[in-house]
Amino acid sequence: METEEAVEFIAEWPPPMKRVRCDAAPSNNRPHFNTAHEPEDVQLFEEKPIISPEEVLLAESDSSLSVDRVLAKWWKSKDSSTYAAQIANMSSNPNTQLHYIARLPQAQRFLKHRYNFLRKEAIRCPRPGLYTALASCSQKLGHNKEGAEYCQQALRWMLKDREACCPKTQEVGSPKEREVGVYLQEDGPKMEVWTSEINEVQWLLNVLLRQANMEEKARSMQVKGCVPRDVVSVMPVPIEVERRCHEQLSCEEFYTKYACGHIPVIITGLVSHMTSTPWTLDHIKKIIGEKLAPLKRVVPSSVEWAKLEPAGVSTVQEFVESLDTVSDADMKYLFDWSLPLHCPDLMKELQLPIYFADNLLQQTPPGTLYHDSWPSLFIAPKGLCSELHVDAFGSNFWMALFEGKKRWLLFPPADLPCLYPMYTHSTDASFQVNLAAPDLSLHPLLTLTHPWECVLQPGELLFVPSGCPHRVENVEKSLAISANFVDRSNVAKVLEELKINALMDDRSADLLEALQNYLTPSSHMSRYTPHHLPITPHHLTITPHHHTSHLTITPHHLTITPHHNDQQITFIPTRQLD
Repeated sequence: METEEAVEFIAEWPPPMKRVRCDAAPSNNRPHFNTAHEPEDVQLFEEKPIISPEEVLLAESDSSLSVDRVLAKWWKSKDSSTYAAQIANMSSNPNTQLHYIARLPQAQRFLKHRYNFLRKEAIRCPRPGLYTALASCSQKLGHNKEGAEYCQQALRWMLKDREACCPKTQEVGSPKEREVGVYLQEDGPKMEVWTSEINEVQWLLNVLLRQANMEEKARSMQVKGCVPRDVVSVMPVPIEVERRCHEQLSCEEFYTKYACGHIPVIITGLVSHMTSTPWTLDHIKKIIGEKLAPLKRVVPSSVEWAKLEPAGVSTVQEFVESLDTVSDADMKYLFDWSLPLHCPDLMKELQLPIYFADNLLQQTPPGTLYHDSWPSLFIAPKGLCSELHVDAFGSNFWMALFEGKKRWLLFPPADLPCLYPMYTHSTDASFQVNLAAPDLSLHPLLTLTHPWECVLQPGELLFVPSGCPHRVENVEKSLAISANFVDRSNVAKVLEELKINALMDDRSADLLEALQNYLTPSSHMSRYTPHHLPITPHHLTITPHHHTSHLTITPHHLTITPHHNDQQITFIPTRQLD
């Protein structure tokens, strides 16, 4: 029976999360419903949504079904020929399709009826699965604050249920932490199920709170910074990103002014020293032309990160040779393809700038999440854009450009609420604003932003601070590499993001633990960071040893090669000898 249900589920819609557990009615040994925890100002929809009898039956079906599964069932039951072709042409991605379907007027009516049904059930027979379903339904209807309150109610019931079933569970943390489910996990499948279900609700709670907080900040900004109606609204003129020659930019200044100041900067004169052989598209074809690489395409209506969705695979040679002949409709992107994992021959030719030597991701054990993910390769045709996005898990980012030109539009982290972020199925935002042709009547908060802009030239390296939304247009066909990294300027934000990701992803949990262990006071590197090193003459570099407490002072014409967990990484000097 379980197999048949799973097959049916997958046939109806790719399930984004596990089926929600919905307990039986409360018994004497279960906690009594406490109306003091009921979400404030929550009411049934006053007007009963007009839907067909068949839709009523589906809306009032098994309350344990997730809202995505019920919505997929509804869509399959409808004569949706009017929209089916449009959805199929729009995207093959289930998250994008489901987002579009949920916004249809008839889908909103169906979801309102589903909400009313679940709400009545929760009043009649309160239990955690119903509150979780109500939270998801509220999210689809755009009531994120209300959905967060339902998540908190579900967590209270789950914890009380677990205490009733497992009274010997050892609690850890403060009362506030225990209220949202921080427990010392015990052995046994029952405890694992409890922990998994609580983690899922906590994760959904974080997504809903993130969206609700963005909406609240946007409303506040609109009130404080509103433009008079008789004034024509325009986008602010972007500030040009500063350019700095690597010979005049020390590691300490880079760290204190740009990394800690959350200011992007272009470093010039550095990229030519990063490879032992000049990197061109022809050279890339020669070294890794036969390798298969995954491709991406831009889908304007997508709710995925940067509006990029999978677009098959190609050999590197075939893809590079297609760059000059590809049509606008068929443009694809070789995007963020790991060199350490897939192209070790290219890695042998590469040296990393010393500005990024204090990358904490390289201090984790081999095999840990992101340990070997970067640098990564980017190859794009002229005209392709990766739309507005923020790099994941609070990481800093740099890109070195070898061929072509890229136009960058960047925003400070504080501008995020003015860019209309959406958190539909992830803690990473997607954006529906069209920055190529902004509609300020639809998105007036764009007038309150503080953008930066630059056209990155061959031989230049751009640093993008943690949390900065950005859009990138390939002005010419291009070849670049990039890396996300973590140092002392952004590690607090990274740990905060990983704590949320760890609720649903074991590898994020492992990375979180590895970083926390590395950052403990007994860590061999905790006493030395680039901004704490003594000032030295410009022709010298001070480098901490990563397995001892010693320092090395090195003339800049020499190469510095520290060893990170038995993996050799070479750093190039910041300044050549005069």
